[in-house]
Amino acid sequence: SVAASGDIVSITVGPDKKQFRVHKDTLCHHSEYLRTVFNGRWAESDNKAVVLEDVDTGVFGIFIDWLYTQRLPKPSACIVPWWEAKHADVNKDGLHVVLPLAKAYALGDRIMAPVFRRAVNSQFITNCEDRLLHTCSVYEVAIWAFNNIPADRPILQFLADFHCKRWYPGGDRVEEARLYDELPPSFLLRGFRKAKERPFAAFGNRCYIEHESVAEKNKCWARKNVMHMVYNSQLDLAEFKN
Repeated sequence: SVAASGDIVSITVGPDKKQFRVHKDTLCHHSEYLRTVFNGRWAESDNKAVVLEDVDTGVFGIFIDWLYTQRLPKPSACIVPWWEAKHADVNKDGLHVVLPLAKAYALGDRIMAPVFRRAVNSQFITNCEDRLLHTCSVYEVAIWAFNNIPADRPILQFLADFHCKRWYPGGDRVEEARLYDELPPSFLLRGFRKAKERPFAAFGNRCYIEHESVAEKNKCWARKNVMHMVYNSQLDLAEFKN
């Protein structure tokens, strides 16, 4: 990470206009978008300020905390709001942890912060499968994620695959059933395909991590003997191949 020094810039976030004051060099090192905003031809930086009115302040807080600590919230932490309640007891509804992580992933993609985005993806995959998605509705997370995250990302396929792994007839709660009409077609199609191949494909031999390079992906395959996702944009389907 980059040492926290130099100019301080102000970022106004959310409809409530919460102010975040951040070291410019640290911010620009990790975000290509904000580097362009502050240093490029779009610079609004005479007063060193930028506005992200449509970004959730809690989610942006996850990014800022990661900038300085290189750590993301643990499953045992309540994220709403993350920077004010790092050590609060976990909310019984895991949605308060899972959905902000999905939103943090989308934020990382939007502001072109690939290291942060990949870190969030890994945290989402490795922690949510074990604990958090068992305590909340996958549907609500999927509705938001499939409408806000690019279709070729492994995190979306993970949601569809995990739902197939966990779901059983009659298992949805009443509040989940009310969301049926809102479920994205892509989520359903991926689920249908996964259900069809379920007897023949193990869940444990799939890697949903976003690797930084082909070399890193090959090392993952050699070490764990897992398959990686290949996205077919014409069919809006993902396949896992060696």
